Amino acid sequence: MGLPVWFQVLGLVGTALTGAIASWKVIRDLIGQGRTSLRDEYRFAKEFFDAVGKPGLHPLAYDLGHKAIAGDAQIGAEEVAYLLSLPQPRAAIRTYIVARTLLQFHQTAVDSKISFKRSNGNPSRRRVKRGLFAVGYFATYMLGFSPIFLLLLDLLSGQMALGLFIVSAPTFFPTAFLCLRAATRIRRGEELLAMQSGRPAPGPLQLVR
Repeated sequence: MGLPVWFQVLGLVGTALTGAIASWKVIRDLIGQGRTSLRDEYRFAKEFFDAVGKPGLHPLAYDLGHKAIAGDAQIGAEEVAYLLSLPQPRAAIRTYIVARTLLQFHQTAVDSKISFKRSNGNPSRRRVKRGLFAVGYFATYMLGFSPIFLLLLDLLSGQMALGLFIVSAPTFFPTAFLCLRAATRIRRGEELLAMQSGRPAPGPLQLVR
């Protein structure tokens, strides 16, 4: 098998792997961890909320229980309790985990809310950023594969394309991933704020039991 054919195979495999990874992440976000894990989560959540409804629950158990519900030790108990009050609590928690670096949690005696940090507080600015990150993703993704594309168009020799791909892949693919992650975080944050807008009228912070 000649070198150009190997590059065609490499291009197809690389594209397939990229698509497979993206598809896996989407599927993971949509269906979670499977039926067995969901049953375990349900059992834990029910036992924990039953314990929260009774007096004498230790603050440590309260805090760790909420972190376990979220599956993230970096999220505070009150943040999780607030997310549980949203119309789609499971989706809200997953979305918050993805976008948390861009968001801030406010809690008062009357109500709580999540908002974007000041650097991303302007909707127009977020749209511009998201668009730039999307363009950056497609541009760097294409640049990473450009030696293969040029080879398939007979504009490069196999040896030159191989040498360029060895350089372009580690140079541009990590940047493409970072751009995609940044755009996704902004989008997830906006989705969470949309979920928040469907929350019932403000009131004392309470757990849904």
